Amino acid sequence: MSSLKKLAKHSSHYFVGEFLVMAAGLISFPIFARIFTEEEYGILSLLTITFSLCCLFASLGMRPSVVRFYNEFKLKTKSEDMAAFYSTPFFITLMSSFFMFIVILIYSATKFTFLPCSYIILLRVGSSLILIRALFKLMLNFLRAEQKTIMYNSFYVLQQYTTLIFALVLVVTFRMGLFGLITGQIICEAIFTVLLFIIFFRQKKLNIFKISGEYAKEALYYGAPLIVLNFSALLISFGDRFVINWIMGLKNVAIYSVGFKICSYVGVLIQTPLNSAIVPIYMELWEREGKEATEVFISRVANYYLMVSAALIGGFVAVGKELITLIASDKYASSFIVTPYILGATLLSGFVTINAAGMFLLKRTKLYGALILITAMVNVALNLVLVPLTGILGAAVATLLSYSIFFFIIRKVSGKFLKIDINLLKVLKYIIAGLIMFFMLIVTDLNFKNNVLIVLVKILEGAFIYGSIVYMSDLEFRNDLMKLAKGIKLFIKRKSNH
Repeated sequence: MSSLKKLAKHSSHYFVGEFLVMAAGLISFPIFARIFTEEEYGILSLLTITFSLCCLFASLGMRPSVVRFYNEFKLKTKSEDMAAFYSTPFFITLMSSFFMFIVILIYSATKFTFLPCSYIILLRVGSSLILIRALFKLMLNFLRAEQKTIMYNSFYVLQQYTTLIFALVLVVTFRMGLFGLITGQIICEAIFTVLLFIIFFRQKKLNIFKISGEYAKEALYYGAPLIVLNFSALLISFGDRFVINWIMGLKNVAIYSVGFKICSYVGVLIQTPLNSAIVPIYMELWEREGKEATEVFISRVANYYLMVSAALIGGFVAVGKELITLIASDKYASSFIVTPYILGATLLSGFVTINAAGMFLLKRTKLYGALILITAMVNVALNLVLVPLTGILGAAVATLLSYSIFFFIIRKVSGKFLKIDINLLKVLKYIIAGLIMFFMLIVTDLNFKNNVLIVLVKILEGAFIYGSIVYMSDLEFRNDLMKLAKGIKLFIKRKSNH
């Protein structure tokens, strides 16, 4: 199977998983947005960010390391057996996440904080999520490294839906509020973490006596800088929430978070499936076929990413206000003002990951981490300047500016290691197609009484307009689409013969 076909296959698997998880979010989001007050939703947003940061530090960079080193173990370029590959990061993560759990318990018992009291109480209640999530995400990355996309999706999606159902019961039926939501997450996520542990343990992949000191050093050397990287990325994406809370209060945190969350739903449909699939594939391609084949593959992926991004931005700006009102109610309609900037930043962050492939392949993660840390500092500075002047709009603009700066730096630096060609003529075509779609959607006046139907029809209309323009103007896309159609027909024929 060619690398592009494998990418299409694995991306489709991850897409289905992310779509189902997003659907779960779209079920719970409108309910929680209406049940919780704006202040409570603001606290939930701050808690989500805090747990993400703690899980990041607790991982010690083991999650990206397992994807990076899997093929080296599999192809026997390392002397240790596969049990060392799984056991070393697992027990390191277990110890580090338990340490972080204790740190949070101690912090929540102190009075040295500017954050609301209700936040501190819920932080103490949910501190065990740090340990649970760190291990669960690591074991999911084991499956990702093995390219077991269906099994990955099964655990990922089932865990999300089970947690959603149990949390909704506690919040809606028993009226337990944010406490019920956190409790439901702890119970359900713990169950799925234990199930994954049992699977790997029975396969004799987890053994405390198989920890490799040499592999641990190499994994930490590769992954530790990525902690700085991911912390900086989280700071760029979510640090503004703490600035907004400090300057404007929890209500504005909630309004900004709603706009951000809806944009993340849109971005995750392209960004997460692609990034989840592409990294193991280009790592394997690099090991098997070398630099030139990897450059050609990633360049094609980058151009297709821009094609889809142009469609998402043009379409969302046209229907975003109706979408926000439909999902989160009228009280969050004002969050639309930040969405064009946030969606642009979200998609740009995914494009940065593609362009940084050369740095990851050559293990220049320290340099990458240093660059994104500098960008995060710039983002904080921009927020401190712009939020007092323009409110939540300033936070959105700061995020987009920060990712733009980061992209141009990474493009220049990583290009020295791996050249990724962007077809500017194609990009111009995508922008023109996106603008045509945008104006066509704006002038479309639908008299349906059902807002769901209005949004759905406009999305389908936009997809048809944009897809038709790109299909007619892009020969390579047309040829790849025809190859894909032939492949699907052949697959269906084989299945019917069996």
